[in-house]
Amino acid sequence: MSEDAGDRFALIAKARLALYTNRRKRAAFLDCRIDIGDPAWDIMLALFSHATGCRPIRMDELIEETGLPEIAVRRYAAQLCEAGLALQKPDQAGSESHRIGLSRAGMKRIRAVLEESALPADLAL
Repeated sequence: MSEDAGDRFALIAKARLALYTNRRKRAAFLDCRIDIGDPAWDIMLALFSHATGCRPIRMDELIEETGLPEIAVRRYAAQLCEAGLALQKPDQAGSESHRIGLSRAGMKRIRAVLEESALPADLAL
């Protein structure tokens, strides 16, 4: 197999894995009233990356980390909270800023998607 063919094969495999992951992501959140498209998924990934430290993060940290517009982050974060996938709490007494983190349900669902990291045999090239 030539190097060019090998590169194409690797790209096709990545595309199939991305499609499979998107399908698993949609299935894991099918009963939620939120579209787990890229903005919501990016927010959940950022929250998950901080969840191992068991600490919710400040909203401005989340905005910076995702690179999404502030209004989008705030809107999707509110939707994630309404769906029970994330929890928000005031940063300090009397402060207007908030911290946000994944709920147990959110952790369980994102883990289900992330733990499935390889293509199943029926999708393999």
